[in-house]
Amino acid sequence: MNAATDLTALAAEIDGLYERATSDLGEEASATVEEALALLDDGSVRVATPTDTGWHVNEWAKKAILLSFRTRGMQTLEVGPYEYHDKMPLKSGWSELGVRVVPPATARQAPTWRRASCSCPPTSTSGRGWGPARWSTPGPR
Repeated sequence: MNAATDLTALAAEIDGLYERATSDLGEEASATVEEALALLDDGSVRVATPTDTGWHVNEWAKKAILLSFRTRGMQTLEVGPYEYHDKMPLKSGWSELGVRVVPPATARQAPTWRRASCSCPPTSTSGRGWGPARWSTPGPR
């Protein structure tokens, strides 16, 4: 995180932008949203953090993600044989992060990945079936 980043001021600015109409969000609003997303992307800020009494949700960080869908335009990304059309760029720099990514798995900007993590596509390579709404747990056929 940039030492000059005042999270209280950034949170207040994001809260204010969230209340505006999309037509009132200009270049300055986009820059503020991108600053917040960069903090999420590098792990300096999390949308939710564990506490002794449960989870604390940083509502302003959640609003920054939602605002990005209002401030960014759609873009087409081509990665090998795959094509994506989205408002959120794909995360990159996996090797530097020490994260294994199994093709064709992808991740969008903002999630933080810890070293030695592995991102796999939602397919079964063990011959087992995948149940409905079970993205990471193999289920019976």
